[in-house]
Amino acid sequence: MFENMKLGTKIIIGFSLILAIAVFLGILAVYQMSVVQEQSTTLAKEYVPEVKVAAEIERAFSAAALDTRGYGINGAKNFYDGAKNKIAEAENKIKDAVDLAGKSIVIKEDMKKLLGDVETSKKDYIAAIDRTRDAFEDANTAVANMTKSGGDLLDSATKYLESQDELMEADIKEGKTADELAKRHRKIKNITTIISYGTSIRIEALRAMLSKDAEQIKGVNVFFDKIPALIDELRADTKQPVNIKQLDMVDSSAKEYRKNIGDLTASWIELKKVAELRLAAVNAISAATGKLAEHGTSNTDTIANNTNDSLGNAAIAMEIGLLIAIVVGLALAFFITRSITTAITRVINGLNDGANQVAAASSQVSTASQQLAEGATEQASALEESSSA
Repeated sequence: MFENMKLGTKIIIGFSLILAIAVFLGILAVYQMSVVQEQSTTLAKEYVPEVKVAAEIERAFSAAALDTRGYGINGAKNFYDGAKNKIAEAENKIKDAVDLAGKSIVIKEDMKKLLGDVETSKKDYIAAIDRTRDAFEDANTAVANMTKSGGDLLDSATKYLESQDELMEADIKEGKTADELAKRHRKIKNITTIISYGTSIRIEALRAMLSKDAEQIKGVNVFFDKIPALIDELRADTKQPVNIKQLDMVDSSAKEYRKNIGDLTASWIELKKVAELRLAAVNAISAATGKLAEHGTSNTDTIANNTNDSLGNAAIAMEIGLLIAIVVGLALAFFITRSITTAITRVINGLNDGANQVAAASSQVSTASQQLAEGATEQASALEESSSA
């Protein structure tokens, strides 16, 4: 069929096939590039920003955790303010992440879920920080009250002791009996013991305050337990209204002192508890932001691999297409060239045959002309002979 086609038709078919292959390769390249462009756009506008904002959120909360840890150790206001400022920065980053999720197409739902986890953990963390602040305020109040109640205890006891020392001197000067002097001595001894207990309580409380050790400070209860009996014994032998009032102050101050130490202990227990809550919350935030970053990085890897595969497949398809185009082009060139040369050869052969035929005919005409000339010459000679005769 191809052999019977006209030369122009063959050339048109050949160029059409080459053009069709070129168009196919172009369409394939455009399609692959559009796929790569779409994936690259998703990568640039969604996954990479997702990883970036996740890192920024995690970094802000880590900085806040550092300040909060310092605040949890010494209760310094500058650490608390620093933590609050870092959390405000983190909240701005979370807002950026929410805006990104709202604008996104591919990661929208997954990112909203992960940000929900971050938001929940953030609220828990802020609540734990506020509880830390409240616990420190309670602890500071308890320490202030301890200072007052402990001071009142020792002041009242000291005044009672001074009064008894003066009375002891007076009793000695007045020549009081041995029993009366012994009773006075017991009172001085008991109040001195109370003062000793009060001093020991202060020392143990200060030691415990250095480490915020709730168990260590419980050791002061041994002293508190012994004070009421000593006060009761003193009351039984005390007659002076001013001394009774002093004993009442010692009693009430000791009870208040014990209560204040209990309040301080409760504050320390609360601080320890909220420290664990802060740690759990910041770990939860770190885990949530880690998942957010992992979501972006894993999909980035997927897109990178898909892009690499797409470009690789496109390159292979282009190579195969070019190879096919070369083969088809060479085949078409061969057949079209052969068709052209065959046609030209046929024409040349026809012209050669015609030329040979013309040459043969010319030779025959020349021979015939020569024969006619010879015949005419012979006839002329015959006529001359006839006329001479």
